[in-house]
Amino acid sequence: MKYNKILKTENMKKVFFPFVLFICINTLVIAQQQESYTFCTGGSSAYLLDTAATTTSSAYKTFSIGQTSYVAHFQKDTIYQGYGSNSGAGGYASIKKWAWNGSSVTCVWTYTVSNAHHDICPMPNGNVLIFVRETKTKAQVTAIGGVTTANSIYFDIIREIHPTGTTTGTVVWEWKLWDHLCQSTNSTYPNYFASVSSAPQLWNINCNLTSDGFHPNGIDYNPIRDQIVFSSHNQDELFVIDHSTTTAQAATHAGGNAGKGGDFLYRWGKPQNYGCTANGNGVTLNVIHDARWVPATNSVWPDYISFFHNNTNQGNAQAVLHLPTYSVTDPYNYTYTPGSIIGPTTCIKPTVKGFTVQNMGGCQALDNGNILITNPITAFYECRNSSTALQSVSVSTVQSDRLKKSDVFGPYITASSSSGPVCTNNTFTLNCNVTTAPVITNPTYTYSWTSVPAGFTSSLQNPVITPTTAGTYIYTVVVSMSGTYSSNTITTTTSASVTVVINSTTAPTITSDGTTLTSSSALVYQWYLNGTIISTATSQFYSPTQSGLYSVLTIDANGCAATSVPYDFIYTGINESVANESIKIYPNPSTGLIYVNGLSEEMSEFEIFVYDLCGKVLYQSKNEKNLDLSELQNGIYYLTIISGNNKVNKKISLIK
Repeated sequence: MKYNKILKTENMKKVFFPFVLFICINTLVIAQQQESYTFCTGGSSAYLLDTAATTTSSAYKTFSIGQTSYVAHFQKDTIYQGYGSNSGAGGYASIKKWAWNGSSVTCVWTYTVSNAHHDICPMPNGNVLIFVRETKTKAQVTAIGGVTTANSIYFDIIREIHPTGTTTGTVVWEWKLWDHLCQSTNSTYPNYFASVSSAPQLWNINCNLTSDGFHPNGIDYNPIRDQIVFSSHNQDELFVIDHSTTTAQAATHAGGNAGKGGDFLYRWGKPQNYGCTANGNGVTLNVIHDARWVPATNSVWPDYISFFHNNTNQGNAQAVLHLPTYSVTDPYNYTYTPGSIIGPTTCIKPTVKGFTVQNMGGCQALDNGNILITNPITAFYECRNSSTALQSVSVSTVQSDRLKKSDVFGPYITASSSSGPVCTNNTFTLNCNVTTAPVITNPTYTYSWTSVPAGFTSSLQNPVITPTTAGTYIYTVVVSMSGTYSSNTITTTTSASVTVVINSTTAPTITSDGTTLTSSSALVYQWYLNGTIISTATSQFYSPTQSGLYSVLTIDANGCAATSVPYDFIYTGINESVANESIKIYPNPSTGLIYVNGLSEEMSEFEIFVYDLCGKVLYQSKNEKNLDLSELQNGIYYLTIISGNNKVNKKISLIK
């Protein structure tokens, strides 16, 4: 199963099968088989095969979709197809979408495209990724340091097409190989590096340079990382690029989630292509196809990348898997050192049914650890690290894809959380969006939410939560569906998860110097008197003009809002003295003894109060200029002098 796609099949070059497809199914009833359907193409049809079937008449569904030139995919209730013939290896004339209504399929979109070839990749947003060739002349290639005898050379483009009507579409994103080249042949030409090993993020234009260019043939999309992986026939390598860029950024070396524009984020398979040790990834590759992300839910190879290795002229075909060197600190980048081998130096090659094939083919790492591998135009086999197949199906297809029942019928679900920051002691909503294939009637659903770390459960579709503990939580919803298809009851289960970062919320505190209220630090402030908003009081400080219960609402850097405990303020009507600056308190800081100097004759009669940061009176004296505060703890205090209608405020520090 493709990471993003439900299914994938392909033919190679302009291989057509106009004859009636012969299907022979030999199923071994073994509990270790992976459920439940297999999709493939051949001739003018596509097939959905029940893997429990034992006779040719037991094919679950046959779809008449016309000639598939290279590839078709079944995703939810729709078949995506590269249709008809075109020039070049794997070329097709148009992309088609076929909607399944339960008994047949109807073409709902036909997009004519020039120079498209090989694989296509339906995306979660309904768009489609495709390969397109552009042609460069010998003069253009030579001008950037390429060495070639060919008069013209293909350079590949990846485009994202957004369907806009029944026959139209818009290119909403584009990446060009031509924008990401390097060379070490001539320092006077662009993109020169003394050693291409120092620029593995670019393609060395003189590496296996032929008129057929890069020859990519398999593409897959990872919606979690927002990245694309594709395989190259001529380079015998996998490449990963960033899809989060704009088209403008994709033409440069900066931008996007990974910060590297359209440069390769990762590559694996043939280190000699970028000037490092030959075959240093632990495998000698000769022709590869069908690059796929392995889903994180796979029980054996979570987050691996897999591909089909033709192993041309070297032996039996292989399924090859490896775990990329993902960065542990950056969810969008990979760990490697320029000048060194990229990725692991070993890989996994599970034992599968033995066969030899020069071109085409595919493999899929199934959720239970089995491998579905396709001998093109011959058969597909399900294997569990053995050359003896758990299931063998003779069928004239190039690639085959295993689906679960929920992939075909639904429910199709996404999990999300309400927008905005999530904070402790504030509510937010978990959302589960559910759809089902149109062929299902009268569907009913049940929901089961859980969390990691544990502690939350719910049977609601969209539960509301008021978290009390900060942290990063993964909320998973399991949705069970029961519905009817063709008079049969269909029951399926699927799941989805959403990660939510819950920020800690700390209630602000209020302090007072007797005339001014001060809130603890935040980004946004709003003061209230007796629960009523004071519209003009939006700073950290507020000077009341009447007694009452004052509170402040603050918003911190995480966007979390909190309200203080009300502060009971008594207004005295005393004004701060203009003599505030002339009165000196020293030494400050002090070890405990403090002296007051600079009092005017008007202030011969006075009282002194010392408050802590919460406004509590800790010391009080009358007409005393020498204060002994040695019994107080180290810290910051407020000192207030009141004389008649005058008031002086000072901040003091005790350090003993």
